[in-house]
Amino acid sequence: MISIVIATYNREKTILRAIYSILNQKFDAYEIVIVDDGSKDNTKQIIENLNNEKIKYFYIENSGAGNAKNYGVMQCSYPYIFTLDSDDELYPDDSILENIAKTLMDGFDIVSYSNIIKIFPNGQTVETMSKVKSMKDYILNYPLNYPGKPPYVVKKSLYLKAGGLNTDEKWGEAILFWRELFLLNPKYKMIDGIAYIYHLEGNDNVSKGCVSKDKRIDMVYNSIFNAYNRLFEKLDKNQKINWEIVLLGISLIRKKNIKFFVNRLLERNKLLCFKGFSYILCKRLKKYL
Repeated sequence: MISIVIATYNREKTILRAIYSILNQKFDAYEIVIVDDGSKDNTKQIIENLNNEKIKYFYIENSGAGNAKNYGVMQCSYPYIFTLDSDDELYPDDSILENIAKTLMDGFDIVSYSNIIKIFPNGQTVETMSKVKSMKDYILNYPLNYPGKPPYVVKKSLYLKAGGLNTDEKWGEAILFWRELFLLNPKYKMIDGIAYIYHLEGNDNVSKGCVSKDKRIDMVYNSIFNAYNRLFEKLDKNQKINWEIVLLGISLIRKKNIKFFVNRLLERNKLLCFKGFSYILCKRLKKYL
């Protein structure tokens, strides 16, 4: 019923933790699809040593996280999928997949949990809870809003209809995908509880190299701007203002394209624009840039 896609790159030290967190589930109607994005460590040998019929292993040439996950989805045999980062794990509750499956059987297209555990490099553990009432409004209102880490189990047909992850982007390959997905108006259910442990010591940056701060800022800008252009006709006036405020903030940092977004914003509600700009610049951009 459910396919779990794990895209990985040189995660020999953490991938077993991710795999066993699934194998320990009492729900049995699942498969694990592992896509090795050109690892140079012992990942392949570790997977082969498991010799588990639940696991399908694919090795591809290094091509980036988005492509690896999209490739994995295409190999899935079941109608529902979710992706698990190879340095994260499911919360040690053996009923997570069972609860998700029962909810899917009630006719939902997307099912997630509300809470995650974050584990920081210093060992600090923090539980966070989603308070989002409308996921569609939440992610359309601001480009930096993200659904979060709780496993989002999605109907495979909808994943494909939404276009999958944007493999053209070097950062934020999921920005456009999540918005296209929820614009399809899927039936969505959030289960109260914890389902995901997010390890922040490395994140699962599949085949992601180190880049300079200026390069990263350019990548963030390009990803948001491209999504903005693709979604423009689907955003309402206030949503367009919010996206343009974020893009203006990044443009000020880059010292490029400032005039373009100033003019766009001045054509709209000036007071609302600059109030929003102050909030975004002070509270949100600092976190990402």
